[in-house]
Amino acid sequence: MATPKYHGTNTSVWIPLDKDNEDQEIRYGRRGGFLADGEAHYGYEKILPSFDWDALRAGWAHRDDLEAVVVYGELYGGAYPHPDVPATSSARVQPGVYYSPHLRFIAFDVALKAKDGSKTFLSVYDTAWVLGRCKIPYVKIVYKGLKDDVIDWATTHAGDDPMCWLEDGHPDKNLPPLEDNIGEGFVVRPVQNRYDRFGNRCMLKVKSPRFAEIKTVKVPKKPKEYFKEKPGAITAQTYLNAARCGSVCSKFPQEEVTLKNMKALGMALVNDALKDVPSDDPAHTTGRPEAKTFRAVAFQEMAAYLRDL
Repeated sequence: MATPKYHGTNTSVWIPLDKDNEDQEIRYGRRGGFLADGEAHYGYEKILPSFDWDALRAGWAHRDDLEAVVVYGELYGGAYPHPDVPATSSARVQPGVYYSPHLRFIAFDVALKAKDGSKTFLSVYDTAWVLGRCKIPYVKIVYKGLKDDVIDWATTHAGDDPMCWLEDGHPDKNLPPLEDNIGEGFVVRPVQNRYDRFGNRCMLKVKSPRFAEIKTVKVPKKPKEYFKEKPGAITAQTYLNAARCGSVCSKFPQEEVTLKNMKALGMALVNDALKDVPSDDPAHTTGRPEAKTFRAVAFQEMAAYLRDL
């Protein structure tokens, strides 16, 4: 089945269940861990506490083996550049896709964290049922079928306007359309969770070409100024782009996504991209011209991305 992939920032909600622990306070997190008190994270404190998380707690309160229920989702929205739509005070979460002038939250996973450290994810249908009962927004299934059919469908529709997947009654359903508003893509996964031999859940992200973190580059046609005559240019063009910059920045606290933190962000981009670069590529070897080009272009791409925010 396929569910829309939202272009925002990963945000989680930790709902404690352990009766032996006096601290039963609900905590919020980003990809890198829990949010500290007063930490800026796109205004999460304005909307997340309004949801009925205690209803989720009540559903598993009888389970003595559980430590917490964890809801994983995405903060998104905050901008909708249409002349007929008034701007709001919300912070824009991510550039490139527009969903709403308001900050929104959408959940995509629910996990049960046991006291022994293990974690069990609910199936897609169970997640939808639980979150629906608690009136917490969750990603909707937009296509079902055999695996190859779903992948083909997701590939065909990955660039569709994301607003077309909103259900009737959604507060943003009737916003006027924007030109060239292309969605990020879809997540394809089985009805029941399946795992590979390493314990990872089986799922596939099908992204529209605009948001692909790996580009197809045969020959550099009109490369950027720095690429000219530089060894490793094609590798850099293939793995370093704005989409990957956005993904890397989403793992940092909001206040750290600035040019002042360029060194940390640039190196994070280098390390993230090198995970996808074949291990025998010279870009991995410190001191090689290809590696120097890769790092220089990574910093160039990150700086350009930050200036556009």
